[in-house]
Amino acid sequence: MDAHTHLIFGGWRQNELALKLRGVPYLDILAQGGGILSTVRATRAASQEELADKARLALDEMLALGTTTCEAKSGYGLDTETELRQLRAIRALDQTHPIDLVPTFLGAHALPEAYKPYFFPASRMARDSSAVKTPVSQNTSQNSASPSAAAAGIISSHSRRI
Repeated sequence: MDAHTHLIFGGWRQNELALKLRGVPYLDILAQGGGILSTVRATRAASQEELADKARLALDEMLALGTTTCEAKSGYGLDTETELRQLRAIRALDQTHPIDLVPTFLGAHALPEAYKPYFFPASRMARDSSAVKTPVSQNTSQNSASPSAAAAGIISSHSRRI
């Protein structure tokens, strides 16, 4: 059993590994457009079929390694439409894949970018806006401003099984 899986998501963040190995803090990666918010953008852009196809490959590998039951979280949509698309992909996989999937709704995985202006002062947003618009793959400078955890919009949430 795999009891904590973020199975359904778009994109990959493999380019962040080199940054982490060089000691770049996660909040700097986030400010540069990477981190969870880059996964959110990729997940929102993916169809239900694309999400399920990607997850099916992971499930096949998990099954080969002995996993028979997997809890699968949503959480990379941060909007109703995408969260439901993730949950539908999980349901479709549960009906067609040998691994038993247990869906979990994780709707408040992070603060969506659209809500940042409501929670953070305009002066901070203006200062950080240039870094947020630059993709991590293009801007790996360690000289960018390090936002605080609050400015990065990181929140934690307890998942709720549906």
